[in-house]
Amino acid sequence: MTLASLPATRAINLGLLTATVIGAGVPLMMFGRAVMQADLAIALLCTLGLAYLRTGTYAHAAMAGRNVLGLALLLTALVWLPGLLHSVDPFSSIKAWSRTFAFIGGASLMWALLSDNERDRTLCLKVFITVSCATLGAAVISLLIWPELMNILRARGDVRPRPDLVLKSFGATAMCLVPVLVWGGRRLGRAWMWAGGIGTLLAVIVIFETANRASIAALMAMIVVSALVLGIRETRTRLPMLIGAPILVAGMFLWLQVYGPSWSQNQETYLPTWLVDPHRQMIWRFTFEHAMQAPWFGHGIDTINLLPGADINIQGMGQSYIPSHPHNWSVEILAETGWVGLTVFVAALLTLAVRLARAILANQSPAESLTLLALSAGFWTSAFFNFSIWSTWWLLTYFVLFAIVAAWREPTD
Repeated sequence: MTLASLPATRAINLGLLTATVIGAGVPLMMFGRAVMQADLAIALLCTLGLAYLRTGTYAHAAMAGRNVLGLALLLTALVWLPGLLHSVDPFSSIKAWSRTFAFIGGASLMWALLSDNERDRTLCLKVFITVSCATLGAAVISLLIWPELMNILRARGDVRPRPDLVLKSFGATAMCLVPVLVWGGRRLGRAWMWAGGIGTLLAVIVIFETANRASIAALMAMIVVSALVLGIRETRTRLPMLIGAPILVAGMFLWLQVYGPSWSQNQETYLPTWLVDPHRQMIWRFTFEHAMQAPWFGHGIDTINLLPGADINIQGMGQSYIPSHPHNWSVEILAETGWVGLTVFVAALLTLAVRLARAILANQSPAESLTLLALSAGFWTSAFFNFSIWSTWWLLTYFVLFAIVAAWREPTD
């Protein structure tokens, strides 16, 4: 080996390592948020090092933002700034704002590196499918056969095994894995198609066994959005797709009404309780009322739980108005960035959806574009009922999976 070949060898080895840790990151959520985030922190460090060795990576990543979507994201970042200045907790707001857009930048770099190297993106996808099947399989075993397994894997000691509760967040991750597993198996072909199918089945079992209603709704959203777009694109399947999608939605509502949990009615609600539980409705009402106190630019990012009255218990429920976050990305962003921030952000989401739908209809990397559209539909539907939109692990799930799939799109798309 000559001295001149050393940088190239280092880039190859670092590229393989980077592809491996990127592919393994999101499925490792089964072990907990700390494990997933530690893996993706290593992935980011490897990405930065590899981008230094491979000239042109930063320019490639920056080029991806020179379009309408990039402009919409930049505008979103700018209109969220005023809320930071008069936030009830400026440090928390600045940290959440900086972290969110840093994640977008990091995911863009991952996309640039993977899209430039076929070997690395193929390895990344294979690792993703393999680790997904392994972690989903372990979760199913814990849920159906051996509950103590999850305590062992998460080093929880003698805690009473309740895998359905322990894996509640992983149920949301499993939902996000579904479209990528389906697409990835088909993309790699042969045995990987079977692996992707098995992983998808395991993910659905995890979602239903953890009773993650938000993820069930997200799966329905994925199917409906995909059916509508494909129904418009494919003449032969248009009628069954366009008829089947509304029937599926109606069937989901009927299932929720018949088999959904029953709630004691201690508060006046504005939505059916079989659709949204009373506590969430009280949270959303409280958040909206406080949003109207700072309607233009909000109270500051990631501060809604610090507002006066947020920690007061709701009469008859024994739970506070804001346990930690509103469980709804739209009212959370409204309360914390105002109508201006929410409007610009929704415009950015619509821009993304329209660009992906147009790519599908124009036959531009249609499989990848459909996967990204389904992933987005599922993520934002689930986030409408679950988690804080500023949660590190939740944002990383979406951004990293998006980067992995987008890396396979044709350069011209």
